[in-house]
Amino acid sequence: MKQPEFLMKHQRVLPARLLLLLLLGLLWLAAGCQSDVTVPTSSEAPAATGTVPTQTETDPSELDDGPLPGDRPNQPGGTLRLWQLATDNPNPLLASDQSQLAVNDLIYQGLYRIESDQSLRPQLIREMSNPADETSVVISLQPGSRFHDGTAVTSDDVAACIQFILDHPEQSVYADALARIASIEVENPVRLRLELSAPDPWLAYALVFPVIPADWLNQQNRPLIPGSGAYRMTTVREDGTLELTLDQFSFDSSELRRIDVTPYRDLQDALTAFAGDELDLLLLPEPEYTRYSRRGSLRFSPFAGHDMVLAHLRTGRGSLADYEPAFLKIKEILLSLPIDEMESQVIRREFPLPSAYEVSPGDIPSMPEIIQQLLAENEADWNQDDFSRPLRLIWPEHDPLRHELAELIGIQLDLAGINWEGQPLSADEFNSAWISERYEIALVAARLPLQPDPSWLYLHDGRPEMTGSEPGSAPSSGIAGFDEWLALLETVWHQRSPESRMADREQGLLLHHLSVRSAWQPLLIREQALLAGDRVIGSSRPNVYHPYEGIEELWVWS
Repeated sequence: MKQPEFLMKHQRVLPARLLLLLLLGLLWLAAGCQSDVTVPTSSEAPAATGTVPTQTETDPSELDDGPLPGDRPNQPGGTLRLWQLATDNPNPLLASDQSQLAVNDLIYQGLYRIESDQSLRPQLIREMSNPADETSVVISLQPGSRFHDGTAVTSDDVAACIQFILDHPEQSVYADALARIASIEVENPVRLRLELSAPDPWLAYALVFPVIPADWLNQQNRPLIPGSGAYRMTTVREDGTLELTLDQFSFDSSELRRIDVTPYRDLQDALTAFAGDELDLLLLPEPEYTRYSRRGSLRFSPFAGHDMVLAHLRTGRGSLADYEPAFLKIKEILLSLPIDEMESQVIRREFPLPSAYEVSPGDIPSMPEIIQQLLAENEADWNQDDFSRPLRLIWPEHDPLRHELAELIGIQLDLAGINWEGQPLSADEFNSAWISERYEIALVAARLPLQPDPSWLYLHDGRPEMTGSEPGSAPSSGIAGFDEWLALLETVWHQRSPESRMADREQGLLLHHLSVRSAWQPLLIREQALLAGDRVIGSSRPNVYHPYEGIEELWVWS
């Protein structure tokens, strides 16, 4: 910012006059910054003015087009203020709330890191033998890795963390993915061996838990737990606020060097604190994002989460089981739903769902093409008037997204001339109808696995992990031919590595045929968001694995 001309011309003045001129200059600078919303570009921190500059309100739909208002200066900003759910146990291996996991991602490293595109990047690991073909897996650690307290990361630390997780299967979110580990043997400080109960081609995706010192797990009497990530714990204040400091500076003088993490009782308390300008970034799950995104003055960075909605077609008995053309017709409708017309924030099929399985090179028929072929073979049998009673569509009334989705499906069924009925049910009514299979189409909520496995809906017992209040059980069968295609897929699926499966034409064709005949149909993935306060300038790159990805590119007003 250019200095006033009178300050540049007169270098030597009387002390009293100098003080007066300097005061006028500072007031001029403060007024200029407030009116133009510009940022100093010197190497010094900006002078405190006693007021927070007013940000121009931004339409959330425009946030993806570029950075937020104001250029990021080449200087360190203030302290970024985050939150996490309050807990009595600071052990990161027992963290379960997304706010806690997001903060831990800043402090700790795992053996591997899942990137936003679901690829893997080694962190503390150097190499691992092939777990897809063997039950004895050797892991070599990256030499030279150290915790924030200066001690080396060793095989004893990794083994202790794995054993702790396995000893607390009901408390640790990492336990299920590590369940095939039968025993652990430390061979030397940078090498350990895992014995598996069965080969696990997705083991690397399970080795993303925070690695902490074995000594801390044995004692658990120190509040500051060393990690090896970008930020280290420095202080825990009396109110429980955790101070984080950037562990290693690069040559970029504008790096975000300090973060304060304050515990709150729940998300609503955190939202209240955000409204009172006590927090700078707030991680919002889908329901809260849907509610608050309608306020145009708030600034969001949306991203795809893990929660999704599936349709389940009842094929155990009744018209859909007995009348294959009706099943295929409904599958066709569900595949072509105009979800973009929905008002709710959703992301459709950006994760490896069976319906989105892409093969390269490929000229294999798509799912809609397979459905059209099967319908053509049964064209003489197709007659929507053959239904003895309307198809029953069920969904829970507590979920506005599924209510809107049900209305959209109903419109498409009407256009296809299919008689149907449905109404939102209470949680208890929905669960009762779901368990007793009193429906033809049920809209259920589930959670995608961490690993990008296109077969997850079929080769994991056909029972996805349910979310919300839905019971985690449902039949997984489909129309005639489903069992044959499933048996064929199970025969060949584990003969290749995960990487080669993605480009295998034969297995892609199997999955397409299996998905067409399956009673499950993935519909959409829910969207989450990072809510930014007025003190933050710049934009981050949040994703479901790393919600605070890119925060080093933010600048925070003091």
